[in-house]
Amino acid sequence: AGTMRFMLSRDMRFKDGLEEAKFTESLQPANVRLLFVVTIVALVWVLSIAPASLLAEYSRPENPFLWATSDPRTMYFSSLACAAVVQLTLFCLCLAKYAGFAPVNFEVPAVLTWLAMLLGSLGANKFYAAQAYGVASEVVWGENGDAGGEIVGLLSMICAVTLGCHFSAVRTHVLWVLPAIGAMIYPLAAATIGTGTPAAALRIAFIIALTCAFCHVGARRHEDLLRTKWRAMREAADRDRVVWGLEEMAWLSCDVTLRLDATGRVLESSKREDGFFGRPMLHARLV
Repeated sequence: AGTMRFMLSRDMRFKDGLEEAKFTESLQPANVRLLFVVTIVALVWVLSIAPASLLAEYSRPENPFLWATSDPRTMYFSSLACAAVVQLTLFCLCLAKYAGFAPVNFEVPAVLTWLAMLLGSLGANKFYAAQAYGVASEVVWGENGDAGGEIVGLLSMICAVTLGCHFSAVRTHVLWVLPAIGAMIYPLAAATIGTGTPAAALRIAFIIALTCAFCHVGARRHEDLLRTKWRAMREAADRDRVVWGLEEMAWLSCDVTLRLDATGRVLESSKREDGFFGRPMLHARLV
């Protein structure tokens, strides 16, 4: 019971389901724009490195690349191909949304995109591809191997979590899975695949978990600000509609109407109002 109460207290959704649905709908344009930009950048990145790298591995005089499950490079290039397909699909989905043909909630596609980036930081990484087969990176990729490949993979994980938590407009009751998996993926990879720095693996895992926790807290704070701003704007719009209705009713039922400021002075008048009162009414104080 205590755990359930704690989980409910962390839920930031509005109690009114209709209000929550309208708030969710207001977030969709921001998610679509971010996904549109991310998919373009990801596609450009994959297409800029994959063909050249594949050609270089095919043309190596010693140990040329073969499409076989026994070759670690198959995992690397297959991951790049999967990433390209996923990003292309999301790009088409964004175009369909802009054209009005995809009335879907883009929160789930957004989270799947960030999770794909997390997993891609392992599969589409030369260091981890070699580690998964228990082979040194230098043996698979040549004498230079993949210098700094593990660091690049770790930074890619942190980048995916940061991008999803601080720049997307996904509600945290959906987004929480991203920092949770982000905190677990490195320890699991280090325990199963291996790491180039086993002595520092525990400290690295702790720092990544701490970063993911900070990102989640930041995402909750961002959502709270978005909800407060959205509700304030909606209440202001409701007040404007009420004021407009009262003004229309007064205009239809009264001979003349005057708009006053907070000090009781007339904001605007015409010859009709001046003639009715027998004097210029602009800036006249009535209260």
